[in-house]
Amino acid sequence: MNVQEIAELAGLSMAAARLAMAREYDEPFLILTEEKTAILQIVARIGDLGLSCSRGGRFWHILGNNDKGIACRWLLRKYWEKNESTIAVGLGDSPNDLAMLREVTIPILVKQADGTHNIQIKEALPNLVLAEGIGPDGWASAIQSVLSEFL
Repeated sequence: MNVQEIAELAGLSMAAARLAMAREYDEPFLILTEEKTAILQIVARIGDLGLSCSRGGRFWHILGNNDKGIACRWLLRKYWEKNESTIAVGLGDSPNDLAMLREVTIPILVKQADGTHNIQIKEALPNLVLAEGIGPDGWASAIQSVLSEFL
C-alpha cells in the first residue's frame, strides 16, 4: 500500500502514515476473509517461512524472532538495573499485546472497539486489571487510576 492508502485505511494523517511505513520489527497486513480455514492456512504458511504472526485489532502482524514481550523485557531490565522497585504498567487490547502484558507489574486490558475485553488475554493472565472504556478513553482512565494509586 502507498502512504495515502495506509492513511485512509488506518485513519492516520499523511505524516503518521509515513512513520507507520518505517516499521522495523513487524509488518502489518490484512486478511480479507473471515473464513477460518483460509486464515489458518495463511498463518501456517507464514510459520513455514520461519516467521510468526499475530492479530492486533484490525491488522495482522508478521514478526521474526521478536514480539512486544521481548522488547518490554529488555527495556525493563535496563530500568531494574537502576531501580529494582520500578513498577511497569502495560496496556493492551488485543492478542498481540499478550506477551508484553505478561512482562509488566500491572497488566491492564482495555476494551476492544466492540466494548468487550479480549477473552484470550483474560484467560491467560489471572492478575489482569480490566479497564473501563474503549481505546484511548479506556487507556486514559486506566492510567489515571494507576497514577492516583501510586502518587
